[in-house]
Amino acid sequence: MLQIFRNKAQSIFIQAIVLVIALVFVFWGVGTNLMDKREAALVINDEEVSFQEFQRVYEQTLTGYREQFGGTLPKGLIEALDIKKQVVNQLKQAALLRQGAAEMGIEVNGNEIQQAIQEMIQFQENGAFSLNRYNTILSSNRLTPGKYETSMRYDMLSDKAIRQIADFALQVSNQEIDELYQLDQETVRLEYITFAPDQFQDQVTPDSNELQAWFEQHLDNYKTAVQIQLRYLHFTDTPDQPGDAFSAANSAYEGIISTGSLQAYAQDHPEVIILETGFFSRSTPPPPAQDPAFLKAAFGLGQGELSSIIKTLNGYAILFAENIQAPATPPLSEITEQVQADFLIARSTELARKAASEFLETVRKGGDWTVSAQTQGLAIQQSPPLTRSNQEEITFPAPLTSQAFRLGPNNPFPNDIASDNDLFYVFRFLERTLPETATLAEENRTRYRESLLKLKQNRLLNAWLKQQEQNADLFVNSSL
Repeated sequence: MLQIFRNKAQSIFIQAIVLVIALVFVFWGVGTNLMDKREAALVINDEEVSFQEFQRVYEQTLTGYREQFGGTLPKGLIEALDIKKQVVNQLKQAALLRQGAAEMGIEVNGNEIQQAIQEMIQFQENGAFSLNRYNTILSSNRLTPGKYETSMRYDMLSDKAIRQIADFALQVSNQEIDELYQLDQETVRLEYITFAPDQFQDQVTPDSNELQAWFEQHLDNYKTAVQIQLRYLHFTDTPDQPGDAFSAANSAYEGIISTGSLQAYAQDHPEVIILETGFFSRSTPPPPAQDPAFLKAAFGLGQGELSSIIKTLNGYAILFAENIQAPATPPLSEITEQVQADFLIARSTELARKAASEFLETVRKGGDWTVSAQTQGLAIQQSPPLTRSNQEEITFPAPLTSQAFRLGPNNPFPNDIASDNDLFYVFRFLERTLPETATLAEENRTRYRESLLKLKQNRLLNAWLKQQEQNADLFVNSSL
């Protein structure tokens, strides 16, 4: 048959058959896998990563973030951090490292894996490896020894590849150390002028129309908070009968449900005392409502709604929302003093910012720094020597410190003013001092050498990974 195909290769009929066979492969066989790859979450140079593996790493990553935030992730954090993308990159880089290790002839044998596992504290009892503990822990995590040891092999291959690549960055010259030392320890001094809102308050004299217009633009700033008025029962344990409080609360709750209201239940049980609160907001609760559980339950109720039994710090409570006042903005006549004070702060702050910006523009265009300051009656101050390494130790405005090292004799002024704690700053470069490298102690020289070496290794590894990724055949399932 093959010989017939060879002899008749130029036949239109034979070519048509070949085309049909090719189309069958494309649409039903090999072609489907190549074009679609639906069974894999990722494919990196023909190495597939299953959805199960992707989900495992994703859950591990989520668990790590939860631990950082005390067990609960803030709303929107998963989307903000783009954790799926992080996991994709993590799995992609791990595969590229493994493949790179294979290209470099790096291997991990069974003895290395066995030794690594035996040295892991979580698998030890009384300071020695326990096979029983090993199998128990793997089983509780739905892992078999084979699967876990394969994962260990992958991780160890990646680690070996990283070390191999890092070995190419072993040289750090004394000149590089000196340059880093000078960069780290150089000092910069500035001259600066402050513009405070207080300096401009006497220029703010609003009339009634201006104040009314400003108030209407900022209505939400004066809106009152939601306020609630409660009626409630509270039950506390006694030292001799510690379980009494819950029993009494449970009995009362059932009685309220059966009678239809808290008031009706109280009428049938004269011994019951209904406690009341005035209106209060979440930020100004009366003493009984300062209990976190009490407060949370109270503001979870709608008007006329009864709570379930609430566990409080000193017992149990049943709450009834008697009244709820929705947020509202009072008329200007009731809060005139507050609005005037806010208007004064806002307008004087605008004037301070404007004056600082105009002063900076003047000196950037060639105006004399000292003369301009004296003309406007502004005090020129000098900063202490600022360094990159001890910024936290100097009580000096952070915006000035962070911008100080961008300035120099040829560009003495920043592009914009800085602000800190309602003050606005205009500043200029005064001088820069570099330390003598001869004063660098050998201990510190070693520390700088290690820091530079780590930096070089990371750069080399990142460059290698970027190159590998550019040359790799990558597939990411669209469902991710």
